[in-house]
Amino acid sequence: MLELELEKLRGVSSVDVRDGILTLVLERGVCIEVPLDELEGLLKRFGMEAKIENKSLIVRSERKIDPSLISRIIWSFEKRSCITNRKMEFVSWDLPLLGQVSFGLIDRGTNLIQVRPITGCNLNCIYCGVDAGPFSRSLRRDFFVDCDYIITEFEKIVKLKGERDIEAHIDGLGEPLLYPWIRELVQGLSDIEGVEV
Repeated sequence: MLELELEKLRGVSSVDVRDGILTLVLERGVCIEVPLDELEGLLKRFGMEAKIENKSLIVRSERKIDPSLISRIIWSFEKRSCITNRKMEFVSWDLPLLGQVSFGLIDRGTNLIQVRPITGCNLNCIYCGVDAGPFSRSLRRDFFVDCDYIITEFEKIVKLKGERDIEAHIDGLGEPLLYPWIRELVQGLSDIEGVEV
C-alpha cells in the first residue's frame, strides 16, 4: 500500500475533492482537474486500486508501487491556468527547449541565455505585444516547462559556451513570476558553474 499525500507533491498549494473531481492547484495558479473515475480506471490498468482519503491518494497493489508513476499519471490529466482559464501544456523531456519562441531557452550566440519557463499573464495591458492576458483574443493555450528540464538543458548550453560569464535572463511571453517553481528555477540556474547573473 502507498499513501501519497497530494499536498506534498512538488508545487501543489491546495487539494480539493468535489463532485468526483480531484483538483490540484499548484503555486501561482496552475490547476489540474482529475476525474476520480478516470484516475481509478488508469490505475486499474497497472493493477492498482485507489481511493482518496483526507487529501491523500491511497493506492493498493500486489506489486511494488512506484510513486513517480502515480505522479506522472496525475500530471497526464488536462491542466489549465486558474488565471487565464486557458488550457496549459506541461512541457517535459520529450520536447526540445531550443528553437521555441514562446517557451524554453533562447541562445542568440552571446553570453546571455533567455529562459522562458511559462507563458500567460495575469494582466491585460493594452500595449501588450503578445496579448498574453486573461482576455487574450489570439492565445488558446499556455505552456509551462518542467523545472529540472530547463536547468539540465541550460547547464548543457553553459558547458558548450565555456562556463564563464553566462547570464540567465528569465523572461517570457507573459509574467514569468507566475511559474509555479520560480524559486527552484532561480536557485538551480544560479548554482550552475559559470552563471554570473
